[in-house]
Amino acid sequence: MTTASTQHGPRFAPPPPPPLSVPIPEITIKAGPPFPTVRPCAFPGEGDASEEEGDPDETCRLKNPSVGPGPEAPGVGSPHPSTGAGPENPGNGSGPADPSTVPNPSQNQVNCYNTGMWSLQEPMIKAIERFCGGLKGQTLAAGDYREKLEDLTLSSQQIGGTGNPRFVSSIEVKPGCKWAVNETSCRAELRKPVDQCNAGSANRKMGGDIFSNCLVWRIDTSYE
Repeated sequence: MTTASTQHGPRFAPPPPPPLSVPIPEITIKAGPPFPTVRPCAFPGEGDASEEEGDPDETCRLKNPSVGPGPEAPGVGSPHPSTGAGPENPGNGSGPADPSTVPNPSQNQVNCYNTGMWSLQEPMIKAIERFCGGLKGQTLAAGDYREKLEDLTLSSQQIGGTGNPRFVSSIEVKPGCKWAVNETSCRAELRKPVDQCNAGSANRKMGGDIFSNCLVWRIDTSYE
């Protein structure tokens, strides 16, 4: 009986590789910037020959929710308006008052009646004082109208004509305006037709209107 070595001959180890003709370069590892975390885009199927094997180097970057632009910080260029005080917002949440919403006495114009019934100066001034005193402390809004009809017992020498004389004192607020009544200003405005109209005599005062940017005043004499 022959042995395996007799059938196949003696076994020999392969010869060593030939020596390299060039030296192997040294490998140097240095620390650098980190690369993004990656994962394979796809994994090869197990035992499915019909599925082509993908490139083992093909990778996809993992999405890192902590990386990337966050919500825009308030400041320059922010789409959200500032709520602080500015030139048009003095800090109380409201803008500057519209100059047309409050009376401006410098714009007042007096319209003298110059005809009709007349009165002595003193009774007309007393009627103005009572009218303005009745408005003290009120705030009149747009469209408000206040009127006082005051019956007077005067002789025909004190008021021109016959019958039951009366004074008519009124104020009207124009649209878009308001006025916190000041009794002193009220008297001063209604005195203008008394002092400026028919200025040649204190015995024939016929009254008139005063027009401002916000208010219309009236002092007049009439009969029932």
